[in-house]
Amino acid sequence: SGVMTTIEGTLNVDEAVTLDSSLVVTGVSTLSGQTALIGEVAIGGALGGTIGFYGAVPVQKPVVTRLNPGSLNVAVNEQKIIEIISVLEELGLIN
Repeated sequence: SGVMTTIEGTLNVDEAVTLDSSLVVTGVSTLSGQTALIGEVAIGGALGGTIGFYGAVPVQKPVVTRLNPGSLNVAVNEQKIIEIISVLEELGLIN
């Protein structure tokens, strides 16, 4: 198997880097420029975490109860749609 190398301080790479296995980063990480995540991508975890898109303040996973597709109560369904739109706006996914 391979040898582990620890870098203390800053590592600058001017060209591409290919990793054949995992990359684990502890602490704050910033990815800038065009970034592609390919494959299975998990954001957050079972214990929570926060996320925000397009500059929105990161928030915890929202909870929205489902619409009742059999309900003919227009006011209840309208309120639920407003709630869904509000959550999408809070996440930064729509304006």
